[in-house]
Amino acid sequence: MGMDIYGMDAKNKAGSYFQRNCIAWYPLADYIIDRCPKEITAKCQYWHSNDRDGLDEEDAIKLADFIDEQIEKYPNDGDIATKEITNYAVVDGIATS
Repeated sequence: MGMDIYGMDAKNKAGSYFQRNCIAWYPLADYIIDRCPKEITAKCQYWHSNDRDGLDEEDAIKLADFIDEQIEKYPNDGDIATKEITNYAVVDGIATS
């Protein structure tokens, strides 16, 4: 089981679909909730469920920009699992990144 995110009226392939299994999604969602600006994250109530809750285009872009900034700030091998995000991606001692 996983989380499937579909972009509404996506302008490119990258914005049309994003998927992670639950083991990888929950730590990423926790990172977003804990570290991303509250004026963005508060607009989505159900970060841990597949219930069609989500962000509009403007806030999705702001969230993506914030995560891109974090990737630049904590460089890794180019994967979303940067040094900071990886700290959230450990569940019961098992790295999910």
